[in-house]
Amino acid sequence: MLPILRSTYFFDTIDLRRTMTYSVRKKPEMTNEIRVANRLAKLLNEDMGLNLEAVGFHLVRNNPVISYRRLEVLSLMAGEEYDRLMEEMKGN
Repeated sequence: MLPILRSTYFFDTIDLRRTMTYSVRKKPEMTNEIRVANRLAKLLNEDMGLNLEAVGFHLVRNNPVISYRRLEVLSLMAGEEYDRLMEEMKGN
């Protein structure tokens, strides 16, 4: 008996028990969160000489406190996701 292939992130795979195998490429969804994450990464990486300490100073001093709090949440979530990714790469 042939196995059932599970769907992956970008592909939808057909059940092997009834038909021949082929994959249909799905266009990845571009959510607002993905767009914002890409813009943030681009901003942080376009000038490697940027003084991030000064950026943090001006972020806190010249913007509402909510800006700092939201960035703090973003940083914590990114750290947790990075830890999960490293665990997956180790195979644990």
